[in-house]
Amino acid sequence: MVLGKYGTSGGAGLTPRAKMSRTTHGTHVDTTRVPCRPEGSGAGEREEVTTNVADVDPGRSTHGAVHSVAAGGFASAAPTYARIRPAYARAAIGAIKDLVPDGSAVLDLAAGTGILTGQLHRARLRVLALEPVPEMLDQLHRTLPDVPTVRGVAEDLPFADGSLGAVTVGEAFHWFDAPAALGEVRRVLRRGGVLAIARNRRDESVDWVARYGELIRSELTGGDPYERRESTEVVAEVGGFALLHALEVANPRPCGPRQLVDRAASTSFVADATPDARARVLDRVEQLAATHPDLSGRSTFDLPYVTEVVVWRAD
Repeated sequence: MVLGKYGTSGGAGLTPRAKMSRTTHGTHVDTTRVPCRPEGSGAGEREEVTTNVADVDPGRSTHGAVHSVAAGGFASAAPTYARIRPAYARAAIGAIKDLVPDGSAVLDLAAGTGILTGQLHRARLRVLALEPVPEMLDQLHRTLPDVPTVRGVAEDLPFADGSLGAVTVGEAFHWFDAPAALGEVRRVLRRGGVLAIARNRRDESVDWVARYGELIRSELTGGDPYERRESTEVVAEVGGFALLHALEVANPRPCGPRQLVDRAASTSFVADATPDARARVLDRVEQLAATHPDLSGRSTFDLPYVTEVVVWRAD
């Protein structure tokens, strides 16, 4: 049965895909040369800096499971995700940069389509991206061809002990097996290295945003596919890290009715739902944009996000 305008092609241009439950074994490093512009260089100058930024340990391989909802949903939604998900507030990127040890290699863990990766790269950090879902990694390659990449999972990092100065995580920590992932992060960080966890949280104190959050979960059965705990609580509970800095900054992003539907379509558990369930969710979101008093009749509006960044130092 086809329901609504989003039922005919899997919703917002998404094509249903089989679930992928495990990553491919081994690692793939695309490059170990990171083009960057050194401080004080001319606007048109670029310097090829040869680095061992990946520092992949050939004796390690990436054996690890990816949650089937994350794998299947993000595989289907990767192009929409790359186009519609918001960047992080500039102040948050500045806070991360200020706390990364000078000259250190930075691993963006579960980098997705490269939203945080790209901001770190443009901030002139020596960044490397690790991502388990091939379709997400393909999107990253298209937009950031100069950034070295590795296919792998947070719980089994293919890097030598003490080889990295910083690890960042954007919009992904809730999918991790936290004790395993944090143990791996501590192992690969050098002394004084930092872990920065970032997210763009929707401001659900706004009525229509709270309603939107309810609608995208309206077809979930058995609750959220991940544990909804604050990363600060989880990291403190696991231990091994000292809190350095926490920041919250308003990050409103321009939106419209079509973009709001696409934002819903990029959500893992919506993209991974059955075609009928996905169509129902997207139809409800479209109706919200058309009927809520704060949105009705408006072609553009702000989607209020708050960028949160918490930075920890490995003990």
